[in-house]
Amino acid sequence: MQRNCSLVGFTFCRGTAGDHKGPPSHTSPHSPLREEIFPRRMESSLVLKLCVFCTALLCMLTACGATPDQVAPQQAVTVSSGFQSKASPIPTIPAYLCGAWSSNNAPGPNSTIIIFARITKNLAGVSGATATAVVHFQGGDQTLDQHPASDNGGYVSFTFALQGRQPVRIPATVDVTFTNFPGRTLRCTPAFFTPM
Repeated sequence: MQRNCSLVGFTFCRGTAGDHKGPPSHTSPHSPLREEIFPRRMESSLVLKLCVFCTALLCMLTACGATPDQVAPQQAVTVSSGFQSKASPIPTIPAYLCGAWSSNNAPGPNSTIIIFARITKNLAGVSGATATAVVHFQGGDQTLDQHPASDNGGYVSFTFALQGRQPVRIPATVDVTFTNFPGRTLRCTPAFFTPM
């Protein structure tokens, strides 16, 4: 028995009870899943539904957006001519500056270190200025008995032994002050060290 499985461009291949060899069995009910046309119809229906959904979503998003007519104009900002006269002036850099630093920022607790300092006038070293130094240990302050005068580059140095006076991992600072230069006294930014 030969089957005709095509009809007007569609392929229908349904099995019947007489198509197989062997004893007769019950006839299964007609199922569209056994036809080749069902997946094509389902696929084209799904694509169509997806296109309609995307178009509807796009239309809804476009309808909710702002239009150029809905944007409210903003007021113009005006700056008064006296604005700059009210600004604080830029500070001037002082003529004399000084700073101090340690030769070793993490010395051993019994090390000997050097504290350096420099004094300048308009960035040039000042010679002949006398310097004093005070070390601020955790247990109290110690004024160093050295009073060096600055050299031609404006540099001075103080050498001292820590002798275990500062606990490990506790920072200490050193204040250096310059005197004996044209009628002034100037305290430097402090040096610091932390015994390790």
